[in-house]
Amino acid sequence: MCQLDSAYRRNIKIYNENVSKNRYILGKLIDCIKFCGKFELALRSHDETEDSKNPGIFRGLVSLMAELDCVLKQHIEKSENRVFLGLSKTIQNELQESIYEVYLNLIRSELSKATFLAIEVDQTTDCADSSQLVLIIRYELLRQINERFISFVRPKSHSADDVTAAVLCELEKMNVHETPDQCYDGAPVMSGHKSGVQTRIREN
Repeated sequence: MCQLDSAYRRNIKIYNENVSKNRYILGKLIDCIKFCGKFELALRSHDETEDSKNPGIFRGLVSLMAELDCVLKQHIEKSENRVFLGLSKTIQNELQESIYEVYLNLIRSELSKATFLAIEVDQTTDCADSSQLVLIIRYELLRQINERFISFVRPKSHSADDVTAAVLCELEKMNVHETPDQCYDGAPVMSGHKSGVQTRIREN
């Protein structure tokens, strides 16, 4: 019985040590992603193979940190499962999505306490020449103005109906149920006083 108790405690200790180590590694990977985000750097490159001369900024950062951190270096060199190494594009995407959701939850919390609220919507074109809307929220909290990027929005079309539906959907996700002040780029479909997006959101 004593041997069973000893083995059980030993297994619990090993398990807790592995959890702590994995959390530490995950924290380092998140730090690398946050660094890229802070300086608006693309994480990936066109060639991320092991022998690539330009594996991308994220992989480069992780490699640099591994040279300064023996725990991270050991994880990279001795990880048996390459899928869970933490460098794959799938893991990068999942970490970015998790960080983004934490970011949105923080904004939702602040919006619930905000005195004034405004939205800004503008149209832009991405690197693939695909049109999209940018939604930004401005709000006052503790006598300070905060401006936060919320999302890129892709409406079904450029009609006032579809743009309005897309913007309202994003506001619903942010728990914004009352009409905020609105700012648009002046295009008739966006700011028309009779049937533009601005009027439709106000009516809604």
